[in-house]
Amino acid sequence: MIRLLRDRQGNISVEFALVLPILLALLAGIVDFGHAYWVKHVLSAGVREGARVGSRYKASEVNLYLVKNKVREYVLAGGVDTTNLTVTAEVVPTTGPSGWYNDKRIEVTASLPFQFFMVPNVMASFISDPDNPDPPTIPSQTTLSATAKMLFERL
Repeated sequence: MIRLLRDRQGNISVEFALVLPILLALLAGIVDFGHAYWVKHVLSAGVREGARVGSRYKASEVNLYLVKNKVREYVLAGGVDTTNLTVTAEVVPTTGPSGWYNDKRIEVTASLPFQFFMVPNVMASFISDPDNPDPPTIPSQTTLSATAKMLFERL
């Protein structure tokens, strides 16, 4: 009997079974949030590129369709699906700190709904409770957005 109590052959398997779900949830979070960060980076770079293209023209001659198209091209080239991408571009008057500087700038904003894949599915499997008909929900979608503002170049 004492020999059976001292036998520790299955300890590693039990510890691994207890720690594995936590490690998988952590890995799923790292993958999902890393992907969201990458999409946000591509979106930010796209609106910056669109604002740069728009700022090269005079404020009265800027083609906002060209700016929006440049943002879409950049985001698509970055490997992000642009099906639900919303891009707005507008020319906005601006003033300096005490009103001494009056000029115009271009503002480009893009937003994209982002779907989390792993986190809601993995976490829902861990927190499911047969006694609770309404388990806590984990958001599976968010909207990523980016804005760039640039003054027009003096030509």
